[in-house]
Amino acid sequence: MSGAQGSMTGLLPGAGPVHPVAAGIEEATPADAMLTVEGLVLGYGTGATFVPAVQDVSFQVRRGETAALLGPSGCGKSTILKAVAGFMRPAAGRVLVGGKPVVKPGPDRAVVFQEFDQLFPWRTVLDNIAYPLRVTGRSRREAAEQAGHWLGIMRLEHAASRFPHQLSGGMKQRVAIARALALEPAVLLMDEPFGALDPQTRLRLQLEFIELAQRTGATALFVTHSIAEAVLVGSDIVILDGVPSGIRAVVDARAVLDPRSDAALRVGQEVSAVMGHDGGHAHGE
Repeated sequence: MSGAQGSMTGLLPGAGPVHPVAAGIEEATPADAMLTVEGLVLGYGTGATFVPAVQDVSFQVRRGETAALLGPSGCGKSTILKAVAGFMRPAAGRVLVGGKPVVKPGPDRAVVFQEFDQLFPWRTVLDNIAYPLRVTGRSRREAAEQAGHWLGIMRLEHAASRFPHQLSGGMKQRVAIARALALEPAVLLMDEPFGALDPQTRLRLQLEFIELAQRTGATALFVTHSIAEAVLVGSDIVILDGVPSGIRAVVDARAVLDPRSDAALRVGQEVSAVMGHDGGHAHGE
């Protein structure tokens, strides 16, 4: 997660001009990279009707870090996440997880969506977390023990026997994150998981996510349209731009430890400058 030191550190291939302070990124070595996206082209239709949505996107996520995919609505963030999840076949390029090509969905990648209805409404909180473990071959006892372990980590023991309709939006998202992490995926995929929450709950869960990622060493790809959220949760911020979408720049946010810190303000201003926003929007949506 965010840590050490850093500022704007560079760019990767993509569409459009790059802000001049974005030069000089140090790419992860193959041994460091848990997730590698190379020359990715995604779109809809076939042949003469093919319409590209994402064009020549390349980036890496280091083992144990979070990359935030940042850009306006409709710029292809969730489309890239779908390709990483194996839900969508690239027209060109490839996705590697742990050095192995992604060709279909698998338990090495777990997805947390924005929608609150991603939980099974007829299952309790404990059963919602245990069910994917059973599907992947764990015994009933082992799945229940592992689910209880993650309930404890997420501070949800008191809600183990509740059903989703008895939970707040924030609690539902914490259950969804616990369910995803219980699978011990190589990469956790987060598709604007806190976007539908009120600002106070969103900040609390962002901070909880950072703490959880640090404790577990999770590698994550986190989709957001919020500069403030990207600055807080991302080790690197991959900024998307253009139609079809490409990478405009990658910003190093490892120095950010607190959303109210000078480092957060500085990195937010750098991201805003790359995106063509006024610096005053660094902490906004």
